Amino acid sequence: MYIILIIIAIKAIIIYGERFMKKILSIAFILLACGCAGIVFAQQPTPPDQKLQDAIHLYDQKMFNDAERAFTELLKINPENQDYLFWAGMTCLELKKLDDAEKYADAGIKANENDPRFMKLKAKVQLERRNYGNAIDLLKDATDLDPKDVDTWLLLAKAATSRLEFNLAIDAAEEALELNSKNIDAFQYKCNGLLQMLKFDKAVKCYEQMLEIDPNNESAKEGKNVAQGRLSESKSGSRIPPNRSPM
Repeated sequence: MYIILIIIAIKAIIIYGERFMKKILSIAFILLACGCAGIVFAQQPTPPDQKLQDAIHLYDQKMFNDAERAFTELLKINPENQDYLFWAGMTCLELKKLDDAEKYADAGIKANENDPRFMKLKAKVQLERRNYGNAIDLLKDATDLDPKDVDTWLLLAKAATSRLEFNLAIDAAEEALELNSKNIDAFQYKCNGLLQMLKFDKAVKCYEQMLEIDPNNESAKEGKNVAQGRLSESKSGSRIPPNRSPM
């Protein structure tokens, strides 16, 4: 390219003289500058923000091993970056590397104790380990920091249900329904909690609301039948056997 420009400039001098040569040279220098800039731009490394998006895309595609490697490389660039720590932890959680996931969660909490993402991440690790009490404490703190996150309330309802704290499960499910009135998971936790608390009339109504949203939900159909049967037994004075959850 540069040889061609030189040849053009020489021909311009011969044919048109100095005045036209100056114009040609001006154009040549502009093209040369653009070419150099293009080379420099092409040689620039991919910025970290783009690398983060690429790694998250791998996570979304469930390519967790590749995603873990990508997040590990990003953490070498900036080991305290909260986004890198969070996504690395989430990836390790998916890979069942619970110690590593908890390590990233603890690092995130240490860096910023007001970031609820890391409390949720650590709570998920505790749920995997069946440490339901620890998960509940973490999720209560997370809901205090971000009361508008439906997912956190659902996790709290799940942890409470697993620990047989049905009043807490119902309360958490109702908070989730305040934010999303058609959330089937929230209805499931609420209805099951009412059933387990022997509040059969409320459980029937809860399952009916759930079926209005999802008429083909088999779990809701089964739960409603169980609640109706127990309600009839309670009215007739029959002995009510222990509940079996339809969840």
